[in-house]
Amino acid sequence: MRKHHNPLVVCNDGFTMSVQANDGAYCKPREDYPDTPYTHVEIGSPSSKPVTLELLERAELFNTEDYTQTVYSYVPVEIVQKEIDAHQGLAEGCLPTHRYRAFLIEPSDFKPNMLIQYKGGGYDGCFWEWNYAFIAPDSEFVNLGSTGSAGCDTLEELEESYENKKEGDFFLYDLNDKKALTEVPDEISVDHLIGVAGKLKEAGHPVDFQPQCCKCETRFSVEFASPHNLVGIGGIALAHQDILCEDCAVDNWEETESDDGHRELYEDA
Repeated sequence: MRKHHNPLVVCNDGFTMSVQANDGAYCKPREDYPDTPYTHVEIGSPSSKPVTLELLERAELFNTEDYTQTVYSYVPVEIVQKEIDAHQGLAEGCLPTHRYRAFLIEPSDFKPNMLIQYKGGGYDGCFWEWNYAFIAPDSEFVNLGSTGSAGCDTLEELEESYENKKEGDFFLYDLNDKKALTEVPDEISVDHLIGVAGKLKEAGHPVDFQPQCCKCETRFSVEFASPHNLVGIGGIALAHQDILCEDCAVDNWEETESDDGHRELYEDA
């Protein structure tokens, strides 16, 4: 099935841009639903001239000198994120995903052993409005966390909410597929991953997600994950950007302790 257009990216300062990745866009991999996440995407029609030099250098400017009326091809996702950060973070929309959107699926596909990620309410795109639910192997609905006006406590409520969906509001992960053990950590935020894994374990349905350590780049069990690199994500909100395995977390702590300034602080305490 043809991939839908990715929703417009809107930043907290009002800046907007189209960010696309599919088999017809200037992206890598150049596929609708590749096996691995996109490393490069296509940007088009920003509402104003980009502020980061890295993105400006990607402008094609074919028969135009207007940076708002051109295409930016094969832009590394790191540059896209840097531009978003320069505009006070993401307010609405999302970056293109390589996985199959729930937007293309009927509610009847909420099947056993499926993790559901959906927006709960408030203004679109805010970090803390992503909610999670799980359909257990026995078809029991497990609320893993819901906030906002559209938070759902039952499967019936979720199906009703789905009827008013728009693209980017729902994502499904089939946990029967072992690829989901690495796909989920690669797609959802660090803090949400650790929270979802904990809630699943509390509910008696532990899932051994396999995030990738940002330092040694190895896959490891989420049970031993340590969030790392706390940054602002707009307004007063903070979130961890990276994740460390147990060994690298220990090494990171030892490196911090050995820093002269930090050591003095510890000694004073």
